[in-house]
Amino acid sequence: MKRILTIIAALVTFVATASAQEECFAIAVGRSASVDGSVIYGHNEDDRGEQLVNMYVTQSQPAPSSRDYGRQTAKYLWAELAGMVVADAFLNEYGVCIVSDNCKSREDKPELIDGGVLYEIRLNVARYARTAREGVKIIGDLVERYGYNQSGRTYVIADTREAWFVVVVYGRHWAAARVPDDEVALMSNFYTVTKIDLEDTENYAGSADIIQYAVERGWYDPIRDGEFSFRKAYASKASITSEHNIKRLSRALRHVTGKDYGQDPLKFPFSVKPANGPLGVADAIKVLSLHYDFGSESHHGDRTCICNNNTVLSTIFHLRGNMPRETGCIMWTAMGHPCSEAFIPWYLGISKAPKRFARFNDDWKKAEKKHFDGTKSYRKSFPKVRYWDYVKRWEALQADESLYQKRRESVTAFQKKLFDAQGAFEKECKNLSGRQLTKKLDNYLNDCYKAYEKTWKD
Repeated sequence: MKRILTIIAALVTFVATASAQEECFAIAVGRSASVDGSVIYGHNEDDRGEQLVNMYVTQSQPAPSSRDYGRQTAKYLWAELAGMVVADAFLNEYGVCIVSDNCKSREDKPELIDGGVLYEIRLNVARYARTAREGVKIIGDLVERYGYNQSGRTYVIADTREAWFVVVVYGRHWAAARVPDDEVALMSNFYTVTKIDLEDTENYAGSADIIQYAVERGWYDPIRDGEFSFRKAYASKASITSEHNIKRLSRALRHVTGKDYGQDPLKFPFSVKPANGPLGVADAIKVLSLHYDFGSESHHGDRTCICNNNTVLSTIFHLRGNMPRETGCIMWTAMGHPCSEAFIPWYLGISKAPKRFARFNDDWKKAEKKHFDGTKSYRKSFPKVRYWDYVKRWEALQADESLYQKRRESVTAFQKKLFDAQGAFEKECKNLSGRQLTKKLDNYLNDCYKAYEKTWKD
């Protein structure tokens, strides 16, 4: 822990410029609001400048000598954005996933110990959390112990039973709210959590003084403001009044509920009931692929789009508790823009990523050591990584509107084929285990990509 904290402290200047995420978006679907009783969590990772997405499958390791958690680390699927501190996505062997959105706070007097924590928050959840609820505790413990070394963030942690929004503030304050089972939570880049009731431990958690501290700073007055709202008390004015944050969230809320919630960010609900019945993975794809706030769903570039020119990775975690985790938990991954790339199923039971999906091939240990290697130009330094194929495709689609429209139709058709084939494939896996199952899942992932790449050539 101490070594990681030192690294993070040395990277503060780098983080300030490299992690300027302003367009990330998230959707979390409670298990009673989904079509199959699963928890679904979708996320667009949006970052400016050159980014390189690598995919790894790690293996469990003995507990570190510090034994902070007293257990070996878990295996996990890892979508790594090289050099980035707050962008990676994880799904571990217990079916716990974690991704996050930048949400700036108004805190200007942070208390940090040994440089605070940042990257190791999501890493420790991936390595050690066996449930989403345990992941919430891991984050809370780290923030209270060391302090969070960035303005603010919302981490979404989910498993096969529930999803949590964990809001952290610059320094040593945090809170968490559970997404109701029968509702859907949506988030752009400002805090969406409102109510916090620490006596209701089933649905909330947080720093013991989360409300009192806001009172002391003059951010919350019970007489003036009524019921406490974390969003109103802790969000920075810049993030909560940002046009592209407001429009994206308003667009998504209207898409899911059919209602117009206006443009007042303080009145947006934390979670909503879907208007047209339970949602599935295909519905999450539609939300993450949304473009303009009004009118045409054609070519995009406006920052008020949910899917926009800075979207570098889109992931949907399909977490089903009525199946073995190896096949029941899937990380559907679109490398790049969800409107023009298909989501391919990375089953939790796979043993390795297909070839060329990472700059260090399948050497995830090297990737961990080299995550902050300071490489200036990833595209030039690692030209053979498959991610650049997706970047080139997007560059071509940007230049040709007719080609873009044609591609959207092709991707929609291919995605439907994947969904149609899913049930039969999982039935074939039902009586398999161990190496037989792993091999089948590995082969299926490779076959999906081969079929998908063929659609670009045809």
